Amino acid sequence: MELSKLNYRSLITVLILELKVLNTMFRDDEKYKQLLNELARSDKEGNGMPYQKDLTRALNMNRNQLMALMQGLYKDFNTKLCAASAYPNENTEIWLLVHSREDYWVIGAHHLKYLPRVGDHFALNFVKGEFGGQHFTVDSVYHELENGTHTININLYDRWAAEGKALWQ
Repeated sequence: MELSKLNYRSLITVLILELKVLNTMFRDDEKYKQLLNELARSDKEGNGMPYQKDLTRALNMNRNQLMALMQGLYKDFNTKLCAASAYPNENTEIWLLVHSREDYWVIGAHHLKYLPRVGDHFALNFVKGEFGGQHFTVDSVYHELENGTHTININLYDRWAAEGKALWQ
């Protein structure tokens, strides 16, 4: 199946967001080396995403050539990802996002033996809920894969407060 052609803004967003992974996959590919170096330079300088005219100037090519090069990189990236274990996942971040009383805790967890599912109960003895308890329920689990990092956000809410509010209403 043919990939749809993305516009410049969509392509540059993908390429910048996955620059670390693209460099890992295509660092030795002469066809993309100059483009990747220019994107890395732009990213390092912190100027945001480069304008199309700046890239055409830096790479000494016209707009059509630039778009073809970027589309080719995007297509080759898609093709390489089709292989088993192709995406280099170098890091996993686990975040517990806890809603308690009027408080909101963001807790970075180093490791969990298993990932809880929606509806599972979770005890955090150092976080006090509305009625003094430490019992929370998993509301949602969200995964994100970007630039070689797998981020897992686990949203928890005070189950006693939720049940108490339901009883009071």
